[in-house]
Amino acid sequence: MYGVVLIFVLIITGGAIAFIGDRLGTKVGKKKMSIFGLRPRHTSILVTIVTGVMITTTTLGVMSIMSENVRTALFGMEKLNRSMQQAKTELAEASAQLAMAKSEQDKIQSELDDTKKELSGLEEQKNRLEVQTEELQAVNGRLESSNQLLTANNQELLQKSDKLTRINNILEEGNERLSKNNSELYQINRELTTGIQIMREGSIAFQAGETLAGGIIQGKRSVDDIHNDMGRLLDMARYTVSRKLGSEAKENEKDIWIYQPEFEEAAKYISEHEGEFVVRIVAAGNLIQGEAVATNLQLFANKTVYKDGDLLVEKKVSFNPANGAELEAVLTSFLSDVNHKATSDGMIPDAVNGSVGVVDAEQIYSLMGQLQKSSGSAIISAFADGITDIVGPLRIKLKLAGTGILP
Repeated sequence: MYGVVLIFVLIITGGAIAFIGDRLGTKVGKKKMSIFGLRPRHTSILVTIVTGVMITTTTLGVMSIMSENVRTALFGMEKLNRSMQQAKTELAEASAQLAMAKSEQDKIQSELDDTKKELSGLEEQKNRLEVQTEELQAVNGRLESSNQLLTANNQELLQKSDKLTRINNILEEGNERLSKNNSELYQINRELTTGIQIMREGSIAFQAGETLAGGIIQGKRSVDDIHNDMGRLLDMARYTVSRKLGSEAKENEKDIWIYQPEFEEAAKYISEHEGEFVVRIVAAGNLIQGEAVATNLQLFANKTVYKDGDLLVEKKVSFNPANGAELEAVLTSFLSDVNHKATSDGMIPDAVNGSVGVVDAEQIYSLMGQLQKSSGSAIISAFADGITDIVGPLRIKLKLAGTGILP
């Protein structure tokens, strides 16, 4: 559309200029006008030439104004040629680069094809490995199932083994108890037989295990010093025998017989060890009056069993407050528990009666009175009354829950 308008404008402009030039030439010819001193004929030719020049100039001017391409063709051709040459050079370079890129592309394509082949091989290898993995997982699953079964069987066997071990331990404990009971029964039977024989033949002066003398000896000293301390214990034992047998007994009946190697061994042991040791001289058996007083040595490492105020036993009891015999039985059972606890904690009981201590009778009466006033249920507690070592005697304070320490 733009080109059509331009052509139309040029036609009209050229026609107008030609018409004007023709009219002007005709008028100059008719009037025989002269320009620059020329003849009319030459002046007419000059007008025609000027008209043609104006047509050409106008055409070029209009086209230059209306079209940038015309301006470029008229005034920028050299620049355009340089641009075209530069463009050709760049095109050649681009073509070369394109060729190189094409070559590189072919090379990359070749490498890509090789990579695809390798990838295909790896894919096949991956598929094979996946198949092998699935097979291994299946085998592993079977192995895990077998392992779980074996673990369950092993656990069951362990449980059976533990059960059998416990049963065996119970049987062994039972055998040990039976053996111990047999030994105790044998010893009791022997003692009863000996006692019956002694009762038939004479009176018993000292019971088996009865303490004749006892004391504490400091260890880690010379053997001579230990001998002196143990000699004083023997003197105390002789005094006990003399006092019990009375003045009517002969002097030889008051002598203490002790196994000398046992005496020396005890003295040596005490001299080699630190700490305090409880030494007791006890009757070797049931001794009748008139026979030699045979004794044994008992040696214990002394220690503090209870501090003042330590709780020994605390027990909840139920009873009939109106039944005195039942109250006595409750207290007797509680004191027996205290005695058993003290023995378990390391105190040495009396060989004759098995007791380890004493309790104030006033406490017993006061406790009985409080129990009689109660509702039939109480908590009895026993506390150590003073520092107590293994030889005792153990003194206790009795207390009912909520009433404080008894006097």
